[in-house]
Amino acid sequence: MGDFSDNLDHRCFDSHRYAVVDAVWREDLPSHWPLTVIAPAFLEADTDRCPVLLDLQAVALDERDELMERLAQQVQDREDALCSLLLASDREHQALADHLAQRMALKLAGASQPQQFRFFDPGTFLQLPRLLGPAGMVWLLGPAHAALVPWAGGWTRYPRPDSQAHCFSLTADHLAALSRMGVVNRVALQMEPPADAAEWTARCTVLDALVQRAMEAHGLRLQADLVAFAQDAMTHHPAFDSHPQVAALLQSLRTATPEDELDYRELRSRISPAEWQTIAADLQSSVSTRSPLGHPKEGNRT
Repeated sequence: MGDFSDNLDHRCFDSHRYAVVDAVWREDLPSHWPLTVIAPAFLEADTDRCPVLLDLQAVALDERDELMERLAQQVQDREDALCSLLLASDREHQALADHLAQRMALKLAGASQPQQFRFFDPGTFLQLPRLLGPAGMVWLLGPAHAALVPWAGGWTRYPRPDSQAHCFSLTADHLAALSRMGVVNRVALQMEPPADAAEWTARCTVLDALVQRAMEAHGLRLQADLVAFAQDAMTHHPAFDSHPQVAALLQSLRTATPEDELDYRELRSRISPAEWQTIAADLQSSVSTRSPLGHPKEGNRT
């Protein structure tokens, strides 16, 4: 990940010519500002929910200073920032907007049309270097050679990697990881605010592994079930699903028929708070009675 800073200074702000502004903020922008809608072709004329690209160099100096102060205060207060990303690029605004629009169209197997890929959401963007790798980030950023990301009380500058992307394409693993991000973000945002961007990305890495385990080991597919599974792991114990009581419930879910109308949330509601405490204590005790090599400690053998 790039460099993290608590403050947004003029030098860094001025070096990133463009700003991506989400659709929810479009009405807040002055009508005379130079804006270009970032609209994937598959949306055709339905672009009201699309972000816009703002050319900051074409904004009057006093207005640009006001915008910088507003952004700095929003990020300091951990509010949603008016600008989702600041981008450094030498390309003209339409060329950059066209590239970003192409990247917003995500083709998923079995889908009748592409899905909108909100890579510009700050909390999502910070996870992408791990999920896409250097070549994938070059593919994503294209003519933008750096991004400035407002998140977790500060700004993270991410320079485009020095990597070739001419052969890069999204694989099934990439698409699966991207499809899990909705669950990961939902759970992560319901937890205590992270100290900084590094803590956020570390948290999301853990959550992504949990969601993947819920899908692959236990066959969970509903978003609400995946959210509940990840929350249980973070709240009670990372390996809670290995406990016999939970394992039995998950097995009953795998063997259930559609007529049973069972889901993970229904089954977990059958575990009382006292039982959750016992489950966590049992697992913690199991860990503490093993050596670093996984063998029982002396004095604990049966």
